[in-house]
Amino acid sequence: MTILPLGNVGIGTAFPATKLDIAGDATFLGRQFFGHGIRQILNLFGEGFGIGVQTANLYFRTGAGFAWHIGGVHADGTYDPGGGATLMTLDINRGLDFGSRLGQLLSLWGSSGNRQFGMGIQAETLYFRCGAGAGDGFAWHKGGVHSDGHRDPGGARHSAYDD
Repeated sequence: MTILPLGNVGIGTAFPATKLDIAGDATFLGRQFFGHGIRQILNLFGEGFGIGVQTANLYFRTGAGFAWHIGGVHADGTYDPGGGATLMTLDINRGLDFGSRLGQLLSLWGSSGNRQFGMGIQAETLYFRCGAGAGDGFAWHKGGVHSDGHRDPGGARHSAYDD
């Protein structure tokens, strides 16, 4: 461990560049606090990749896109799940991509039972699921404002479909 005259502390390094400079892995068993400032708080690979706080937002910064993987191990290739599965990717060129999987890919409300609302792919068909409860149906609105009423268009033009 190195402590420099101006207060920088190094663990595993003789020349700490910041107040705490750790060369190697670190384990934290308690909570970590990053202060109360509005800024990019966690830099993951330089300042171009990180997590921060703006006035009322938590943000994630990336140089290209985001990928959500399940299972696998770290791999350096872009969107490489490292032997796991890619759940989805998001980038400026391709938008939100769920890959080549079948099933309900976007759940809007309800996660089990008959009252599921969402979108998915089944064989070669894009589907919109609107539940199977009393009063469940599709409605298309143009204009207006959101309303929690049963297919209430909020002052907009309206068409509906019930099965």
